[in-house]
Amino acid sequence: MKALSIKQPWANAIMCGRKTLEIRTWSTDYRGPLLICASLRPHTNPEYIAPDALAANFLRQLPTHPIGAAIGVCNLIDCRPMTKADERLAMCQWNPPHGRQLYAFVLADVKRIEPYPIRGALGLFEAKVQDRPPHFWEMCKEVTKAMKERLEKQAALCVECGKRGRVVGDLCLDCAGR
Repeated sequence: MKALSIKQPWANAIMCGRKTLEIRTWSTDYRGPLLICASLRPHTNPEYIAPDALAANFLRQLPTHPIGAAIGVCNLIDCRPMTKADERLAMCQWNPPHGRQLYAFVLADVKRIEPYPIRGALGLFEAKVQDRPPHFWEMCKEVTKAMKERLEKQAALCVECGKRGRVVGDLCLDCAGR
């Protein structure tokens, strides 16, 4: 299973649904189930890069544990360039280092799992999950089902023009925009 290491308290912010964008300096074409791993070393001063006082206060109150553990599963549904408007959902400031592009990993269908120790890595990495208890597999099935439904909706048939693609309600984006 693909996995991503994220420093605390941001990993916990994802698990509680407050943070839906994970920001990286690299992009990925991967879409699908993702194991969220809390890095072994938490961030020492997360409120320093929070976008506002409300987010800084929230980050200060989040626990910085567990660390060095897998803590949840979710779907990575998109990866796109970060914009200034993404600060609130990313819980960090839009401040590209040395003019580099930042990328927003869009996370959905987050499910908390019973934490278990895991050795993280940089970038997306392949995590061994074969020895996990039944609860873990139930969460993975829910996340996979949600991704399948999302993909089916994106490839649905427009009732007005008959085109297959992403629909809003029963209409494709072209017909819905008319």
